[in-house]
Amino acid sequence: MSFRYFLSEEAKSQGLQFTPPREGDAGFDLPGLGDQEIPPRGFALLRTGVHVAIPNGWVGLIRDRSSVA
Repeated sequence: MSFRYFLSEEAKSQGLQFTPPREGDAGFDLPGLGDQEIPPRGFALLRTGVHVAIPNGWVGLIRDRSSVA
């Protein structure tokens, strides 16, 4: 199953990549635009510049990376 996506002009200008996962990965890495520090127990809304069309019958979940959470 494939899906469509595009990167905003801002994401392209910053050189962001949205590439398929490697063998054995559970999903895509979703990079953020710019640097933002989130304090312990804090939260923030992060822009990604990635726009995705998720097919009917599928779901998109955003989760923390186990190596940084």
